[in-house]
Amino acid sequence: MRRHLRKSLLILLTFLMHAFSINNDVPDLDCPTEGLSSVSEAIEDIRQEKFVIVVDDEDRENEGDLIIAASLVTPEDMTFIVKHGTGIVCVSMKEEDLERL
Repeated sequence: MRRHLRKSLLILLTFLMHAFSINNDVPDLDCPTEGLSSVSEAIEDIRQEKFVIVVDDEDRENEGDLIIAASLVTPEDMTFIVKHGTGIVCVSMKEEDLERL
């Protein structure tokens, strides 16, 4: 697995952990809320160049984000994100790339 994809998956895992809490706030990543996929299923979908929708708790903003591996994204994927999302695209970048831009 490429290093940047591994880092993206770790960020996704951290982001998802709050949705999979059990007693005493100990996350059980293999037992998601009913109707949601497990983290391992989401990671596999990302590896297969699929979108994953990450949602927060219904008691919070109750929002979802489209997630796809940046290293695998196509122009058609970007068109989908802009057309069917808010039009805002977020991407993580290295500090030196941010400074360069």
